[in-house]
Amino acid sequence: MAGACSFCSRPEDQVGNLIAGEHASICTECLELCSELVVDGETDDEAAEPATAACSFCNRARDRVRALIAGPGVQICDECVRRCLDGLAERGD
Repeated sequence: MAGACSFCSRPEDQVGNLIAGEHASICTECLELCSELVVDGETDDEAAEPATAACSFCNRARDRVRALIAGPGVQICDECVRRCLDGLAERGD
């Protein structure tokens, strides 16, 4: 599903790294913003739509994650944010 960030719509050639999930992709800039929201506790779970909403990366339901950050038609959970950041750190990005 790579090609453009599902959160900001910028194409792959305009972002540093693009991480592809099961149903969405996220650029490093959006990932960092999501990370800040999780750390600051500023996630708005109500913005993640109905209780049936799920992470677009791991498909875990909203009630199975600590936080779910909503983008335009996509969501990412706090665990996927952490895993993506860990993966980038391991690669040295």
